[in-house]
Amino acid sequence: MITVLKGDLVGLGLDLVVNEANTELLPGAGICRRIFETAGPGLVRACHEAGRREFGDVVITGGYNLDCARIVHAVTPLYMDGYRGEDEDLRACYWNSLCRAYDYLRMSGKERVTIGFPLLGSGVFGFELREAAWIARKTIDRLMRRYPEAKAIDIVMVAQNDAEYAVMKEAFR
Repeated sequence: MITVLKGDLVGLGLDLVVNEANTELLPGAGICRRIFETAGPGLVRACHEAGRREFGDVVITGGYNLDCARIVHAVTPLYMDGYRGEDEDLRACYWNSLCRAYDYLRMSGKERVTIGFPLLGSGVFGFELREAAWIARKTIDRLMRRYPEAKAIDIVMVAQNDAEYAVMKEAFR
């Protein structure tokens, strides 16, 4: 099941929360900053220990002070010109995050898990909102068709503002 909400990803009480991470896994702007501020210093240490990552990579940490079991750090590409594989890197963020969610599902013994995503790659990272939303939708659909057992993962797409919400509702209709 895929749900689109407008609100604060940090306080939803989901099993997994996806952080729009940079290559250094350091506190950034927007939702990334909010996640680090809420989670506390343990998250900074864990990300420092994980080290530098490439676009499309995913690192999972504990939830620390966040109301979630785990944080999935998806290293989101910067949109340059559309000719450097940015869209493929963005697809990898969603695909790899959902693979980690499935790993967590199996490890936890739960029948279902919830994972919350912001609209990765939008805003200051440069993808146009509509393009970022459709990349998310198509990637999620492809993974769910290929791996039907992943349907035990409930996906919550969380918009941070009205513009994101409208575009995400359209893409995930």
